[in-house]
Amino acid sequence: MQGVFVRQRHDEPVTRVAPAPAGAVLARIGNLAYRYAAAPETPRTDVEAPDLWGLEVPAPDYPGAPATVLAAVTMRGAVYAATAKGLAVRSATSGFEPIRTADARRIHSLVRDAAGGLWCGTEKGLLHLKKDGAAESIHHVGGQPLGVVTALGIDHAGALWVGSGSSFRGVWRLTGGRWEKMQGLDGFVHRMSRDNAGVLWFATLDDGPAAGRGAWYFRDNRFFPATKNVSLPSMRVYDVVARDPRGVLWFGTYEGLAAFGGGDQVRLYPDLPGGKVFCVMAARNGALWTGYQRGAGVSRLAGGQWTHFDRKDGLCDDRVWSILEGRPGVMWFATANGVARYDGVAWSCMRGPKSVVWPMLHEGDALLVGTLGDGLFRLDISDRDAPRIIIEDSDAAAGQLYVRWRGEDARFATHPGELRFRVSVNSGDWITVGSHREFQADAKPGRHVVSIQAIDPFGNASTFVDCEITVPGQAWSYTSLIVGGLGFLIVVIILAAARRARLKSRA
Repeated sequence: MQGVFVRQRHDEPVTRVAPAPAGAVLARIGNLAYRYAAAPETPRTDVEAPDLWGLEVPAPDYPGAPATVLAAVTMRGAVYAATAKGLAVRSATSGFEPIRTADARRIHSLVRDAAGGLWCGTEKGLLHLKKDGAAESIHHVGGQPLGVVTALGIDHAGALWVGSGSSFRGVWRLTGGRWEKMQGLDGFVHRMSRDNAGVLWFATLDDGPAAGRGAWYFRDNRFFPATKNVSLPSMRVYDVVARDPRGVLWFGTYEGLAAFGGGDQVRLYPDLPGGKVFCVMAARNGALWTGYQRGAGVSRLAGGQWTHFDRKDGLCDDRVWSILEGRPGVMWFATANGVARYDGVAWSCMRGPKSVVWPMLHEGDALLVGTLGDGLFRLDISDRDAPRIIIEDSDAAAGQLYVRWRGEDARFATHPGELRFRVSVNSGDWITVGSHREFQADAKPGRHVVSIQAIDPFGNASTFVDCEITVPGQAWSYTSLIVGGLGFLIVVIILAAARRARLKSRA
């Protein structure tokens, strides 16, 4: 294939476009013409399908609607949602309902304990929901007010750890009913996580004393800094991936990303965009993802190479708040303007809530999607039905072939523009044509096979549909033959006259 032709209108001649670069996308310019855009490898599909979204919280009687959802967990078949107005629960047989407690406050964090209870970090301390349904509020520990509790953790022995990003320094530990203020860590601990070895990690938001800055872990009844004799890009740490599959520690900080592989060596990544790394995710396939809250998209480390994605590539918004891994190979990104899906090939942007989306919880064939102000939504991702392609027209002229089709999909029947297509000629490289439904290319005379495939926003792909087109050779018209014959006769007459003249001159 030497180049591609694209019609400007159905009633106008086609316009030649330069040969297609690998992965090129046909982009609409204005109302008429199509041209190749810059050749992104990951075109985006914008999904404006409100039937995919269902509002879960607040329920009609939920106080203070709309809700800001800050966390969600699944426990004993029920889903608990932490909101700005208290706690909501959804059982297997009913929708979300508020849990009526005397301490219905803004809830920042949730954690399950080993006894089957649920601990909630609130703006005034702790709320403990026991397995038997009893509720206990704790506002003071050791004679000191707890205030805003943003960090909760359970260690390998089942002890509860409590921290705050603003109200108190250090951490408290509850073991066997006894509270203890732990010594050796004096920073504002806003997040905790536990690695596969059962080690508890602490991320601080503090530029104060050395004993309270950066990321720390607890082992052998002592606190240790994540790095010794070296500094992170910023000591305000927002996320910690305790260990990736290679055993490397990753830190998302206010000023960028850092990796720690052991010893005293910390590797910094100053060339990455964005600065404030708000979320870090180590995927099952070994790839590392980082999200930037200040408007720089996401970055992926795979095979030793960094790749950056932003709105031009497929994100709904460049402000990324959380990252979640779904089915194998599928990543979900919560942004300030929708939920983005990436399957390693293409992006889909699920438009729904109008506020910041955060956090997300994977639940079978759905995502529970929290927001900052619009409530908790259920995003239906159950679609497994592949679209299909119907060839509508094909044609051929001297040196050209043309095919037009339509795509059909049960879920997106009213949103046909949300299907994307790719085309291959004679089993050659695939050319992504986005949502466009016609293709025309220059081709040599002979039989050609144009293969077309449709893909819906959830990555379901149709079977390949082949369209056979025979391109005729260059045909000579009757007029062309006459003109050519007369031209040949004139040349013969001239040559004959010239020969007679030479013979006569010799005589």
